[in-house]
Amino acid sequence: MRGAVCLYVLLFLMLVVPAACAEYIPPNIGELTDDYYNVFGEPNLSAASVWGSEFDSGESSTLSIRLINRGNISAFEMDELPQGSDEFRDAYIETKLESDVTTAVNIRGILENKHGVPVRIVSGVQEIGYLREEEVSKPVEFDVEVFTDAPSGNYELSLNLTYQYQKEVQVEGYPEPEFNYWYVEKQQVLPINITVKPEVDFEVESARAQKVSDQEYMLYVRYRNTGSEVAENAVARIIVESPSIFKNDIFKDDTEYLGTLSPGDSIESKYLIEVEEGAPLKTYGIETEIEYKDSRGEKRTSSPMRVPFRMEEALYGEDGEGIGTAAYFGLLMGILALAGYYAYRKKWKRNKRE
Repeated sequence: MRGAVCLYVLLFLMLVVPAACAEYIPPNIGELTDDYYNVFGEPNLSAASVWGSEFDSGESSTLSIRLINRGNISAFEMDELPQGSDEFRDAYIETKLESDVTTAVNIRGILENKHGVPVRIVSGVQEIGYLREEEVSKPVEFDVEVFTDAPSGNYELSLNLTYQYQKEVQVEGYPEPEFNYWYVEKQQVLPINITVKPEVDFEVESARAQKVSDQEYMLYVRYRNTGSEVAENAVARIIVESPSIFKNDIFKDDTEYLGTLSPGDSIESKYLIEVEEGAPLKTYGIETEIEYKDSRGEKRTSSPMRVPFRMEEALYGEDGEGIGTAAYFGLLMGILALAGYYAYRKKWKRNKRE
């Protein structure tokens, strides 16, 4: 009977022991006396990114991370044999509290760039709280900025964590026990992997203009894919908001289909444009861009590129730049006249011999 009563008392004590004991850090005592058990174990945190960790070059975004506590108890041993029923009750309560050895409290984390990753980390230290064994944290968010010229590839950042956990606990003084704790600090550095996605990047490699009439020019622009990804169904176009020298701000032919451009490929496009009458003869800047599909089939548009457009007074072929229509006609007539002359001379010599 007495054993049964004792069992009920112990079960009652299991219910009344505060569950929040390990959610804060009581002050450490100088020395633990009447410590009945030693429990060996500690928290072990791991991290996983949430909602993906892929970024585009030049992107500003949020990296979300969840923490998981994989801590476990590795051993349990008796340190001091309890004497009497009161000490047995204290010892039993201690066994329940010792299980909190795997709980991490006061978790604080900061994301660091230790390997020269082309990323700037904007956020500072984040307060994460506590995690019991097998618990998962709410998403911890860090703002990051990927450099505009960041090469595509996989990179590693470091999540530096500090937290405390309960190393020892002492219970004494049943029926009004006192709880004494000993906490220690632990640090973990966890790798956080991110990916800078392959991208297409274009540049204007060369540009030249050819005057075809008093107010019309043919503009030739050569584009090169300087990125690390294939651009499919690429279409180049002149941006309408270019200089107002162009008649009605409209090009006669302002788009050009480029097709598929692999990294390193280049291709020349041409645009027929009409300028305002009397526009000053000088070099203007024209904005152009390319719309394409990336490897995931998503439509994208390049950053605007500036093309130098130099207006010339003479038509193509004039002023030593080539042969114009009149010069070409004159040359042709001269060749025909010379051929006729040689034919006449040949016939004259043959008649003379006869």
